[in-house]
Amino acid sequence: RKHERTKTRKKRDDFDLSIYRLLCISIILTIVSELAFTFYIDVYGLSNLVGHLFKIISFYLIYKAIIYTGLKKPYHLMFKEISETEEALKKSEEKYRALYSNAPLSYQSLNEDGCFLDINPAWLRKLGYEQKEVVGNWFGDFLHPDSRSHFEKNFPAFKKRGYVRDVQFKIRHKDGRYLDISFEGCIGYTPDGKFKQTYCVFQDITERKQAEEALKINEKRLQLALEGADLGMWDWDMQTNDVYLSPRYLSMLCYSATELPHTLTTWENLLHPDDRELVKQQIFTCIEKGLGKWDVEFRLRHKDGQYLWISGHGKIVGFSQDGSPTRATGVHRDITSRKIREEELRDREERFRELFNNMSSGVAIYEAVEEGDNFIFKDLNRAGLLSSQIELREIVGKQVTEIFPSIKEMGLFDVFQRVYKTGIPEHFPSSVYQDDRLNLWVENYVCKIPSGEIVAIYDDITDLKKSEEELFKARKLESVGILASGIAHDFNNILAAILGNISLALTITNPEDEIYELLADSEKASLRAKDLTQQLLTFSKGGEPVKKIAAIDEVIKDSANFVLRGSNIRCNFNFSQDLWPVVIDTGQISQVIQNIVINASQAMPSGGIIKIDCINHKFGLGGNIPIRAGDYVKIVIKDQGIGISPEMLEKVFDPYFTTKQKGSGLGLAITHSIVRKHGGYIAVDSKLDQGTTVTIYLPASQRRPELEQKDVFVPPATAQGRIMIMDDEEMIRALVERSLSRIGYEVVSAEDGDE
Repeated sequence: RKHERTKTRKKRDDFDLSIYRLLCISIILTIVSELAFTFYIDVYGLSNLVGHLFKIISFYLIYKAIIYTGLKKPYHLMFKEISETEEALKKSEEKYRALYSNAPLSYQSLNEDGCFLDINPAWLRKLGYEQKEVVGNWFGDFLHPDSRSHFEKNFPAFKKRGYVRDVQFKIRHKDGRYLDISFEGCIGYTPDGKFKQTYCVFQDITERKQAEEALKINEKRLQLALEGADLGMWDWDMQTNDVYLSPRYLSMLCYSATELPHTLTTWENLLHPDDRELVKQQIFTCIEKGLGKWDVEFRLRHKDGQYLWISGHGKIVGFSQDGSPTRATGVHRDITSRKIREEELRDREERFRELFNNMSSGVAIYEAVEEGDNFIFKDLNRAGLLSSQIELREIVGKQVTEIFPSIKEMGLFDVFQRVYKTGIPEHFPSSVYQDDRLNLWVENYVCKIPSGEIVAIYDDITDLKKSEEELFKARKLESVGILASGIAHDFNNILAAILGNISLALTITNPEDEIYELLADSEKASLRAKDLTQQLLTFSKGGEPVKKIAAIDEVIKDSANFVLRGSNIRCNFNFSQDLWPVVIDTGQISQVIQNIVINASQAMPSGGIIKIDCINHKFGLGGNIPIRAGDYVKIVIKDQGIGISPEMLEKVFDPYFTTKQKGSGLGLAITHSIVRKHGGYIAVDSKLDQGTTVTIYLPASQRRPELEQKDVFVPPATAQGRIMIMDDEEMIRALVERSLSRIGYEVVSAEDGDE
């Protein structure tokens, strides 16, 4: 019921109140008119007149209500609906206007001539204009000249077609710069189908165009870079094993794009058989270990069947959701020419290295550091290592002053610095280099090579200097020998006469007489003079050795043990089991061993051990010791004495040079002369407080020594017979004649053969 009352009330509220009133009055008048007719008396009576009057008014009111309801009400309702529609339109327009004003896309509307009818705020914000500066103006005035001609040409087609999609123009901003825009729009028409206006929106694609342009530039640069670097590009889909090969990649192998399938198998088949498994293993190992990229070198087959060396670089650029690689790309470069050059360089390097290492001269390469204040070793050849007595690994990277600490005092370091600064080569004359490790004579040539490194070419002339010294020493000894020969010969004749007469006088003198003792002392002094004369004769031609094949070990043992008998010094002998025989004068070599052992024992007053070693030794051509090539026995005698200073060491073989209070100074001089006359070599090496080592080389023989047969002298039973004596010295003739005559011989003397 409540619902019905509400519904009725709603209907009543919807009914017009003025019509309701007219109907009510009309009903009341109708009732009154009917009541008046009840009092009807006469046609023209008052009640009749009143009844008809009220009826007429009632009908009027009814007609009025009908007319009002039937005519006025429909218009009223219609206008009400229009009003409501207008209200809705107004709200819709406000909603549209808000959307129009706040839309992020720029909107514009043009008339049939292409002039602006409307633009939204986004359009104005994007281009910086005010609405009054735009509306009514021609759209083409805001375009770049290139875009303006395009608009003029294509606007009629737009009007005819009715829409446009992604039409791109360059439109001018108020500040003068141009923006790239993309238009989309359609044509609005009147109800009769005529052109009304355009409805277009545009989007600023300046950044996109710049990015596209940058991408094009980068792609162009990449293309130019690939072409300039002569690189072939590949792109590998690791899921399908399809491979894109760039035109340059294919032309590198002289193939066209259609001649080879673009698959991984194609690449594998082109690999050289010797490289295939190794290269595949390297690449797939990089992929499995997640290294992401690889650099490999291999050979690919050219169309003509030859193989090209390729440098391949690849990188993983795509991954699946589980992290597995899906795509790789990279480049190939033809390095065949480089490989050929490298091979040639390796050949040259090997040739250079062979030449470098087999040069007889030492060659050192230095790199300047600290602007030439110092130099470090880069390389040193075999001859240099040998003369420097050092290993290459011990010097590379080290400063020259560290390896050769005396190089500045020598003066060679200054040459290095001058050559480094001026680039002018210099010759550094032969000079001595000496430090705690080395004592060398060297001659240097220093130059600067294009790499900026300093090269020092030097000759170790130590052996040459030693040879010169030996030659000088030999000549000096020869001069002394010639002098000694003349003196000793004359002195020996005189001494023979003196000694003979003394001996003869002793035979006829009573030993009990005082004169006998005086004659005996004179004989001893004469014998000592005879020994000295014999030493002098060793220098002369008359002292040439009488050589024979002998066992050197016996000579050494007998000689050394003889001079050390009764002393506090002993010898340690170390002889090779297969020691070769030597060709020597055993007496002279015995004298050599005795002289050396005596000197060694005198250098060890507190006693000690003398080591004597003997080994076989072969000398080839071009050795460091100035003797002929051949077989030798090397004798090394080493003591534990006080040693010899460097100043004294140079003079040990000089005649009459001695550091002892007693001695003639002829011992080592005679030793040197004997060894030289045997075709051997002798050298002395010594340092203070470290003892002295004497090394002797004597020529060896492959023949065995002959057994000696000693002659036994059997004096005659009686002295008889005739003897002729010939000598150029009268004293000698007289002495011999007197002596022989005393024992019964008949003596005839002569001065020379003519007599």
